[in-house]
Amino acid sequence: MRRNNGVEPIRVIVNRRIDILLSKACEVVSEREADSKRYVKLSCKLSMRHRIAMGATRKKMFCKKCFLPLVLGKTVKIEKNGEWENYICRCGEVKKMHATGKKK
Repeated sequence: MRRNNGVEPIRVIVNRRIDILLSKACEVVSEREADSKRYVKLSCKLSMRHRIAMGATRKKMFCKKCFLPLVLGKTVKIEKNGEWENYICRCGEVKKMHATGKKK
């Protein structure tokens, strides 16, 4: 049987790095848009390379078409349509998400 020797598993390290890259992308999107897109692409490549699912919360953080982080007021605008919200990116891509906060 293989010993751990106090080393963190690769999955834990990669998950941490993906979170760091996505948070950094949201921070610098207003100053350096090209860098923020690069951070998002790197996080996607990391998840594919190590076969780690991005998860629903991470996927909602960026546009799948242009890899721009979705930051309210800076890169995305919201249109409400009943109980749904349409998030419209600068590139024109529309993400349709259920409005949160109200439960029946």
